[in-house]
Amino acid sequence: MAFGIKPLIPALLALALAALPAFAELTPEDVEALRGEIEAETRCYVSPGPEKAGPRAICVWRPANAGSDKLPTLYMADGMIGIYIVTIPIKRAIEAGTLAPVMVVGLDPQADPEDRAAEYVRHFHGPKSYEAHDRWFINYVIPWAERMRHAAPDPAMRYIGGVSNGADWATTTAGEHAGLFAGVLVHSPMMTKTKSAAFWTEAGANKLRWVVSGGTEEVSGTIKPKAALPKKLASSVQASGAPVRVCIGKWEHEPRAWRLISGGSIAWMMGLGDPAPVTTDIEARSCEGPA
Repeated sequence: MAFGIKPLIPALLALALAALPAFAELTPEDVEALRGEIEAETRCYVSPGPEKAGPRAICVWRPANAGSDKLPTLYMADGMIGIYIVTIPIKRAIEAGTLAPVMVVGLDPQADPEDRAAEYVRHFHGPKSYEAHDRWFINYVIPWAERMRHAAPDPAMRYIGGVSNGADWATTTAGEHAGLFAGVLVHSPMMTKTKSAAFWTEAGANKLRWVVSGGTEEVSGTIKPKAALPKKLASSVQASGAPVRVCIGKWEHEPRAWRLISGGSIAWMMGLGDPAPVTTDIEARSCEGPA
């Protein structure tokens, strides 16, 4: 009896997918172990901070197996919190060679929430603090990371991201300095002013890869972002022609949720390899767009 090859394809595909290493679903013990390893591998440096804001820590994580290679770099708001959110989901896959290595630079925020928001949101208490932080990041942090820590100097290998008000900062920076970046990670923006599609096109931000997320349960407690804001932002950027991955689901305004929806999104945004092994179940259910 002759057998066609077509009926075998689903079975072969299932076997191939089963053979992929799984890194996405982590136990609490896995997360704690990774947190300890990441902390040990991260180096923090005291630098001159934004004007009149005093010294500021800049923390840098590089994979232990990366040596001194120049690496694609993701600049994240909020210091070690930002570093943990994006590195915990992808570290094991990088170590296994499933994903390409990356470097993450975490910028320490101001300790006071009001001061932090003033640096991250242009229209919060006026633009002075925001603009001082912007100049510091563009003119000091990026050149320092490329000169001293082997961050890749090519804009095609440079990315920016943040969570909450840090996502507002990442969005504005991506729009105003689009030529410096290749992609932007925007988790749960709170005070972003959405722009028309024409703005993103004129600014060149329609050339970036965008990840935009928002939780449907973020409006409880003391944090009350506008529930529709991530959808409005994503729609505006999509209308400009930018490639956008949108993640909307049932989570609150907290780091664990952002970590659980970051693995596959970062792999896609930075072009690190197949997102599937680092995509969690909640990410697969909640995210739409390229992957």
